[in-house]
Order: sequence, then structure tokens, then C-alpha cells
Amino acid sequence: MPSPLVLQESSREEGSEEVRPPPPPPEPGPPAEVTAHEPAPAYATLFQPRRQYHYAVVDDVDPHAPEGGRTVTRASVTCGVELQSYYGALGSELSCRSGSPDAVVDIFERSFVFLSAPGGLWMPASLPVDQDDVGDVIIEPPLVAERPLTTARSFERPGSGDGEAEPCTRRVSVGARSTCFEERCRVTTGYGDTRVHLCVSARGMESFTTENVAGPRTVKWRLQRVEELPEEHGCAG
Repeated sequence: MPSPLVLQESSREEGSEEVRPPPPPPEPGPPAEVTAHEPAPAYATLFQPRRQYHYAVVDDVDPHAPEGGRTVTRASVTCGVELQSYYGALGSELSCRSGSPDAVVDIFERSFVFLSAPGGLWMPASLPVDQDDVGDVIIEPPLVAERPLTTARSFERPGSGDGEAEPCTRRVSVGARSTCFEERCRVTTGYGDTRVHLCVSARGMESFTTENVAGPRTVKWRLQRVEELPEEHGCAG
């Protein structure tokens, strides 16, 4: 009995071409190089790791008490930095904590989030989860341009009622030592017109102020000092 190999050869039709396996796929090349995003000098210190920021924070609130008056709380707050890299962008989150027993958690213990991308600086509510989130953030105008200029513009945002609109203004002012962003809005209902004021300098977030954003209160953050943390080294062995 012929062997299977002879049987297979004998079953091939005369004149037919031998079927050869396809060539192996080419070896994959090196991965595409991803260029790290470099934040602009005007706000680059917001994106430097191993820094600890110490702030003096004042919370001035109107409790609407029958006897009138305002309640003022002061606290020292320390903030650490966490960075998150994206394609063509860099995120920074300042997580702040206070050791004061009188500190209101939502006011004194909070996070500040910044996103740097080509075009400027943004301040989203939280760090983007992925690239799609980055796109959703940077589609809006930045707070500060990569090369800050003193500018002003007016716009409207939706009000609390159907069909209502609240007029707002945004201003950027460039000084010798800091660049500041301010947004004011005239509200239709609430505790009064709102104001958000942010200043960045060579030290980082120099100051942050809100008025009537979290209720009938004014909250002021002022940078006191910046602490350089030692570089962490892994354990050998």
C-alpha cells in the first residue's frame, strides 16, 4: 500500500501549480513616538510634580440668621499634585486637605483640576477619563491662552428658568508677576451675581476667589508658600 505521502503526490493533477503557503507578515516596526506636551511658561508650574502648596483660606458666609451678620471661618490648607498624561495634553489635580476641625469639608477640602493642551489652559470639574473627554474639554475656549493677552468678552449662559439667559463677562489680565482670569455673571435667581477669579504665577495657583457660587458666601484662597518634596527612590534588593 502506498504511503500517504505518495498518495497525495499521485493525486495532484498533471500541469497544476503547487499551492504554497502565503509569506509571513512583515515584522512590526517601532511604535510611533509620542511627544510629551509641554505646558506654556505662564502656567507651567501648575504641572510640576513633587510640590506641596500651602494656602490660607477664608470662608465668609451669610447664614441668613434672624440677628443678621456673617460667619467667617479661616483655615490652613495643604494641597498635593497628581499629574495625568494624555496624547497632546497634560492634566494636573491639586488635592487639598485641612487639619482644622472648623473647616467646612466642601469648601476647604476640595480639588482644583487643570488641563493644558495646545491653545491654552482649561479648568474642568475633574480630570478627563480618556481622549474623548479631553476633546470635550478643549472644544471650549481656554481660560488662559498659551501666550496670555489681556482680553475681555461677553456671552450668555442658561439661567435657572426655561428660556432664561444670564449675561456674563470673562476677562484675562496679564501682569508683571501673574496672569488672572475672571468670570462674572448676573444671575436671574440666587444669592447675587457670581464671580470666579483665578491667578497663576511662577509659584503656581497664586489665588482663587468665588462669590455666590456655593451659596451666599465668598471664599478666598491665598498661596502662602510652596514646598519642594524630595524625589522618591525605589527600594533596592
